[in-house]
Amino acid sequence: CRILCRVLRKEGYALRDQLTDPQMIRRHYRGCKGNMDKTLTSIKNSIKWREDSLINTFPHIFSENSLLWNIQMQAFMRFENSTGKCYVRGYDRDGRATLVMHPRNENSPSGEDAFTHILYNIERAIACTRRRTNGALNTFNVIVDFEGYASTQSPSLNRTKESLSIAQNHYPERLHRAFLVDTTGFMKLLWGLVKPFINPITKAKIVYIPREKAWSTLSKTYEARELESRI
Repeated sequence: CRILCRVLRKEGYALRDQLTDPQMIRRHYRGCKGNMDKTLTSIKNSIKWREDSLINTFPHIFSENSLLWNIQMQAFMRFENSTGKCYVRGYDRDGRATLVMHPRNENSPSGEDAFTHILYNIERAIACTRRRTNGALNTFNVIVDFEGYASTQSPSLNRTKESLSIAQNHYPERLHRAFLVDTTGFMKLLWGLVKPFINPITKAKIVYIPREKAWSTLSKTYEARELESRI
């Protein structure tokens, strides 16, 4: 990792400002299975993606800064937040924040808008974990409750593949567990289509839970007070 830091600095990267945290290089290195060239490319791509997508500005959307972009993004996020489809709530026993999703409440006019909202909440979940654990952990959990979900609310296959690509390429080793509660037959079909595009390590982190076993399964990871009663 020190070698990678030296190379990046030599190429003009300001690591203190452009890396998300001191462990970013190590996560990409492990995600690329120790291949130095691939790691270097992966880090550069993530830095560029975060800058082009303005991801680094997400923590400041609701600041008092009155820039026009901020005002527009505030309105966008308030609309996306309005149905309670995706938010950060609760911590597991080790202090990891939880991204909670209710797909039945989807209100986005486009798949791109929906995914931007998810990215905003991923960034919040990571920040909450770091704050709760004083920087000791950098991962988060996901709980997706599919109750009432209809196939008409599903994103396209291309959008799903693109979202998976972004998650795997730009958030390596960020996901701790993804708990999918009460999955529908359609979601199982969609899973079969996208499964080949998910790396084995990520697949091992996904847990399917029938509704009647939700509490008995999640209680191994969470205290009751950290979970919604309907889950």
